[in-house]
Amino acid sequence: MNKAAPSELIPQNRQGGNYGTALQAASLWGHEAIVSLLLEKGANVNCNCGHYGFALEAAAFGGHLLISEKLLQYGADVDTEGGNFGTALQTASSNGKWKIVKLLLDSGASVNIQNGRFGSALQAALRAGHIESSGLLRVHGALSLAISANSLDWDRDFSFRAC
Repeated sequence: MNKAAPSELIPQNRQGGNYGTALQAASLWGHEAIVSLLLEKGANVNCNCGHYGFALEAAAFGGHLLISEKLLQYGADVDTEGGNFGTALQTASSNGKWKIVKLLLDSGASVNIQNGRFGSALQAALRAGHIESSGLLRVHGALSLAISANSLDWDRDFSFRAC
């Protein structure tokens, strides 16, 4: 029988599956206590793998403001690009998580990064009709760019024009 303490058995940085790491899974599902434990035990806050890319993007997708704040306190790079959505700002914008959009912008997120599933954060917000998020992005200097074919959800029929 292994006599190691449970906290010593946590595979903080093991990668695999859809969630990438334990920190990403806990961030996505809003498990604040687990996120805190993993961070205290040295989990890599900027590990880039899995469907959500990294923990801050997963927290943004799940809409978990307190976890997003904690990840930033532990050194999460606000502009890390990864996963299907691009950056945490693009993810939060596409899901209408305007409080997280504000947090990321206040933390220095680059507003005009073009990558991921939706192009820019503004394109992601406009595509999904999130007025609060798109307004915050515009106030912080988001460029009004035409929405590209790559940023469209092919399951819907949308017509977009440049802003």
